[in-house]
Amino acid sequence: MNRKKSTRQLIGIDDIKNGSVVTADGELAFYFVHPSNLNVLPEQGVRAKVQELLGVLKGMAELELLALDSKESFQDNRQFYRQRLEEEDMPAIRGLLVQDRQHLDSVQTTMASSREFCFVLRRRKTDGAMNYASLEQQFRDCGFTLQRAEGQRLLELLAIYFEQDATHEVFSFVDGAQWLTAETRFEMRILKVEPGKAPYAKEMEAGLKAIQREVEGLFQPLSMGDGVILCCNDEGKLNGMQPNRRLGDDIICGPFFLVGDDHAGSFCSLTEEQIQRYTQVFQEPEQFTGQEPELKPYMELYMW
Repeated sequence: MNRKKSTRQLIGIDDIKNGSVVTADGELAFYFVHPSNLNVLPEQGVRAKVQELLGVLKGMAELELLALDSKESFQDNRQFYRQRLEEEDMPAIRGLLVQDRQHLDSVQTTMASSREFCFVLRRRKTDGAMNYASLEQQFRDCGFTLQRAEGQRLLELLAIYFEQDATHEVFSFVDGAQWLTAETRFEMRILKVEPGKAPYAKEMEAGLKAIQREVEGLFQPLSMGDGVILCCNDEGKLNGMQPNRRLGDDIICGPFFLVGDDHAGSFCSLTEEQIQRYTQVFQEPEQFTGQEPELKPYMELYMW
């Protein structure tokens, strides 16, 4: 029986550590280069800068140049819609606010016109240790400011490359880690939704293991925009789990649950009003033929 590959295996990344992406062949370090203001330099000065940079590139065969999409931040706009959703009671107005927020995400994704450039230093396992400090010094000697992509900057770069994700502001090394606190032993009231069944409220212990038990594997948190988080299996389609419910223009496969968002980075219990509201939303089990195009797992890869 063939074992299906995990998401990590499909994208070819073994680990992310020390500001580098570790693969089966070695590791990749990403650098953003910021030149001096070329507009104030004479024509000969600009040519000199170009020649200096060209000299660095010619001297390092393992150095690659990437052109990437950039993005603008709409965090304040998103916060406004989130606050309005929490304050608004009329269903019709709430629906319009949700549509406006979704339109904002689509605008940020499709209208990103800015570009940025970075260098990739590729070290293969057979190359031995890489002298990153020497590379950085060569760029500084040419008058360029070199910034290594680490932490959030590196995760943002990977998100744009693999998913064209121009909407998220904060990324976690473990998907959903921002919603978890220490393994404290208290219970939260959630709404569980399983394929072919009506939703039901239950108590769930806090902690990563309990969350993974509920979704039967790795989990993905999705903000509903009104103080509620939907947690589903991150690899439900890939693992062939049973279709459950439609959500927007997608289909969730496998069991999922809804939990409260305390807006401080942690889960919390749902209120009775939230339980009643989402019980109505997901009340009727849905029937699927298995031929729906939304059920096909997909991943868009963009070659640099």
